[in-house]
Amino acid sequence: MDKKITPREIRHIAHLARLRLTDDEVELFSSQLDGILGYVGHLGELDLKNVRNLSVGPSSPSGGENMLRRDEAAPSPSRGALLDNAPSRSGDYFKVKKVIE
Repeated sequence: MDKKITPREIRHIAHLARLRLTDDEVELFSSQLDGILGYVGHLGELDLKNVRNLSVGPSSPSGGENMLRRDEAAPSPSRGALLDNAPSRSGDYFKVKKVIE
């Protein structure tokens, strides 16, 4: 059986997620994700032509109700309250790392 995901791809994903993985962790996650992707591949082989879509309508698990909250205006926190939660600040501004050269 062909591997669905390689250790190189695991390292790339870890890099994007800013994770440092040992070689043992890369091998473990490669094996685990390969199993997951193989299982998902089997789901694509199922014959679903007689299965009703349950995402919308009265047969949905939520009863067909819109589960989103109302979009209502509310007061915003003060600038000071927001800046108090900043990991780093410079006066009245958030201080962040430079992302553009």
